[in-house]
Amino acid sequence: MLLIVMAINKDKGIEIGPHGYGELTQLHIPWVDVLSQPETRYEVLVYSPHCSYCLRLEGAVSNRAAATNEEPLYLVEATRELPFGAVDDLTECICETSRLKIPGYPLLIEIMSGCATTRILGYSAIADHWAKYD
Repeated sequence: MLLIVMAINKDKGIEIGPHGYGELTQLHIPWVDVLSQPETRYEVLVYSPHCSYCLRLEGAVSNRAAATNEEPLYLVEATRELPFGAVDDLTECICETSRLKIPGYPLLIEIMSGCATTRILGYSAIADHWAKYD
């Protein structure tokens, strides 16, 4: 499987704090585990290293990673193996990875108690959501 998931989290070996964008790609977990991390609340950012809008989030990702009082952030690199598909309701609560579809990227997925509760699609919406970390 070519899907890469990375974690920014003290327990996973990267100290929470300011990091360069390239440093955030060191640790991997399988896609099937995205909804089953040990934390109750965390966020998952789906991105592509070739997407200009994703690259524009570099500063916001670093600021978000430096927010030590916030839940962990996991990054998923968009590959052909990702379950892309249309999504009618970005606020539908989904608790099974097999039902989780990616309508595009960048996409921020908020996870609570093993369920995707909200999906925020697009550079502007994600930047607005993370504006409090600037």
